[in-house]
Amino acid sequence: MSEAKHKFWAGRDGWKFLEFSPQDLAENGVDPFVQVLLQKLQEVGISWRRRSEEEIWELIRERALDDFTFAMRTFIGRCRKRNLNPYALESMVSRHKVCSKAEELFLEVGISIYRGYLKSLAAGEREDFDGLVWRSVTLVREGQTRFARDKGRERGDLAKLKFVMIDEFQDFSEMFFKLMNAIRSVNPAANFFCVGDDWQAINGFAGSELRFFKDFSRYFQDISQCYISNNYRSPVSVVEFGNALMFGKGKAAKSANDDSGWIRLCKLDEFKPIAIEQARHNGDEITPAVLRLIKSFLDRGLDVVMLSRRNGLPWYVTYKETKGSAHKGILRFVEHIRSFLPEEDRGRVTGSTTHSYKGGEKSAVIVLDAVKRSYPLIHPNWVFLRVFGDNVDGIEDEERRLFYVAITRAKDSLALVTETLTESPFLADIRRHAPLNPLSWSDLSPVPSIDGARLEIKVFGAFNVKNQLKGLKYRYERSGSYWYKSEAAGGFSFDVLLDQTWANNVKRIEVYSETGELLHQWSRGQ
Repeated sequence: MSEAKHKFWAGRDGWKFLEFSPQDLAENGVDPFVQVLLQKLQEVGISWRRRSEEEIWELIRERALDDFTFAMRTFIGRCRKRNLNPYALESMVSRHKVCSKAEELFLEVGISIYRGYLKSLAAGEREDFDGLVWRSVTLVREGQTRFARDKGRERGDLAKLKFVMIDEFQDFSEMFFKLMNAIRSVNPAANFFCVGDDWQAINGFAGSELRFFKDFSRYFQDISQCYISNNYRSPVSVVEFGNALMFGKGKAAKSANDDSGWIRLCKLDEFKPIAIEQARHNGDEITPAVLRLIKSFLDRGLDVVMLSRRNGLPWYVTYKETKGSAHKGILRFVEHIRSFLPEEDRGRVTGSTTHSYKGGEKSAVIVLDAVKRSYPLIHPNWVFLRVFGDNVDGIEDEERRLFYVAITRAKDSLALVTETLTESPFLADIRRHAPLNPLSWSDLSPVPSIDGARLEIKVFGAFNVKNQLKGLKYRYERSGSYWYKSEAAGGFSFDVLLDQTWANNVKRIEVYSETGELLHQWSRGQ
């Protein structure tokens, strides 16, 4: 890769290539490395000026505040799940060994904010959801067991319940366990029916604890357990794919569906957009690649959902300038993709973060980011939750389960978008136990333009006229050794193209439709 970069920049007039490695930083430290960098910039004539603290803050303020707010909101939520008072939190923090100054400062600020948050609730006589549950625990223990819901139209008494069903039991928490125990204290005869899937436990960040599922017999006596292995949603290939990902994590699932299904690994670094796609998307490769996948699914009568680990994409996207759109992240990308589709197909394409789509399903699923910076996503803010016992191994296990949720939303077909050098390590785990077939992008046709058809012109053997072609906005494709350009189909004339002065000095000219159909061909001497 380094050699390729050297060759690339060596042929660019007016550019200087400066090369550094992580070793330079490791050996010298930050400050000496900065001085070396500034010296090199000065040697090649690049001026520089150190920004003031105020300028730096203006540049990072919005993102920094968003990150801090999210981290603190998660921290406060975890405190509420444990029903901690400020003194209990202070005691827990005092016993905790921090790993950095940043963690120490965050916890110090967190205690202050948590105390202020509780005071604010009390002053306004308000309560958050966790507080309502904890209040319910107290009331039930005190014998207040009667309840009313649906504006009083439905009433009951917890002390007289025969059965209590707990759904999504893999997401059970200490808070709900205490509520369950409160019910048992006033109603020892109550029977509990728990339903869950430990392979779909993805809410640890919000305080869920898988120990209640794994150690079921510890929390319930005289139990009966039934393992439901049949998957009624996904075809055989998707179920086997999920089993390979979770190999050694429990009993394998079985498909109740005889269909073989369709799974492909879609490497974006192997995708070569045609001239029409390049002109339309201006350096954006994820959009035409995803559009090809979507078109292939829609043509087969399959509705599509695009799933992303984050509320955004790890790829460069050239968004259209749209008026009045308030969408951000994945919803903005969905809106963007729909804009290239016919009106009647747009409603058949949706998108979501993987967390939000748990419980959903679609005929075709496109995982937009099967790369290691998304699966697993080890956010640096995790260190602020170490005080609650969080660790990297636990986070990685949960990320694996989140990937499992993503792939098992598919009812028929599954496409995993990745790239060779940054593949998710989970894909390597899958390969050990199940086949993972690569997609041949050439098998998928581009999406036709909805604002007028376009053509792709390819010119071969044009070394003697390359400067003329450059002037006419043709670009060179090294892998195929030809020059190419996109033009509108309306008003195009192949005879007029052949009459241009450069045409008699090339070996061959080909013209293709947007779908890859060869429309015209001319060779010298023909």
